[in-house]
Amino acid sequence: MRINKYLAHCGVASRRKSEALILDGRISVNGDIIRELSFTISDGDKVRLDDSLISIPQNFEYYILHKPKGYICTSSDELGRKNITQLIRTNHRIYPVGRLDKDTTGLILLTDDGDLANKMLHPKFQIERKYYAYTKEKLSESDISKIKKGIFLSRKERAQADIKHIDYVKGKHKWRVILKEGKNREIRRIFLRFDLKVYNLHRYAFGGLTLKGIDKSKSKKITKKEIQKKLKIS
Repeated sequence: MRINKYLAHCGVASRRKSEALILDGRISVNGDIIRELSFTISDGDKVRLDDSLISIPQNFEYYILHKPKGYICTSSDELGRKNITQLIRTNHRIYPVGRLDKDTTGLILLTDDGDLANKMLHPKFQIERKYYAYTKEKLSESDISKIKKGIFLSRKERAQADIKHIDYVKGKHKWRVILKEGKNREIRRIFLRFDLKVYNLHRYAFGGLTLKGIDKSKSKKITKKEIQKKLKIS
């Protein structure tokens, strides 16, 4: 099994992020640092991430978490900030599927099933990420039309979103925003493109998965079959 696939199966990270760990020299096999992405893991090999021995778990775990503000979504952090993995009690090495930035709240999935995590993030499945965004100013109909058609956030980075104004609450405009890909801070950057600051951002759904019955900072354990059915992936 290729080393990046093995690491994904171990729940270390997605295949893409596993490749970064390999190139950074953090993975060793039988005591030797491995930096070749084509390296193949054989039965009996002892694989370590830094100083920790890792192996493929017999049973994977899957969680929906209602992320509160102030928590980060990385598998490790040198600054010692609060991590969403601290909110779930498990002996498995789970990690988030994608990211929400520190100040964004709402639904995020965590698992140690690297293959399924990779599928959930793959653009070909076009899984909808649904958010509520709050701004003090209002986008014009022309701006909304441009966002729906697609705008450039930088010279090479294009973004597109289905956006709709749905309410005005306590001095802020409430928007429903639907994305089919999850670029870094994409919604905040879309609004900033039109000089609007997003004061609150909340993801309320990922495909057919929702936060129903899950209080803030709490999680719900689900099955692989539930995820596959709700997200229509196999």
